[in-house]
Amino acid sequence: MNTNKIWKKLLMAGALLGLLLTSACSLGSPINTPEEKALAAQGDAMMAVIKAGDLQAIYEELSREDQQLLNGAIDLASSMVDVERLVQENAPKITTWEFDRARIYSKDGATRGKLDGKAEYVDGTTGHVHLELAQQGGDWKLSGWTLEKGWTLAKPYTWKLQHTVEK
Repeated sequence: MNTNKIWKKLLMAGALLGLLLTSACSLGSPINTPEEKALAAQGDAMMAVIKAGDLQAIYEELSREDQQLLNGAIDLASSMVDVERLVQENAPKITTWEFDRARIYSKDGATRGKLDGKAEYVDGTTGHVHLELAQQGGDWKLSGWTLEKGWTLAKPYTWKLQHTVEK
């Protein structure tokens, strides 16, 4: 076999292995440390607020930046639609959730956290839940989230609510 081909195959295998390891490591780690457990506990509290559908309580869990963005969006949209009714009608109907991965890190001098896990919905489907949090004044505030609803035998569709603020 040609030496060039062997090197190319080795390089490709090394690149694929590097990509796999990078993506696996970036997901976070199992929840082990006291800090990660505290982050998961705060994530549980935020999910309970989302489950209850209390819009004012959800608003209070948002980071300052997200509150400002939401205020602007509501001001813009409220002249065209009933925003509160629209949110209530389309809110996710979550029954249970569990976080199995946590990551705490610093970005631009701020402490941030990510939580990943599973959620179950009223109709029996399950999906992925991802929360992004920012520490403000010693408290964890919600700065991004994704709720992905998976498959059922009766309704094969995906439902997704996503909001992320990039700094």
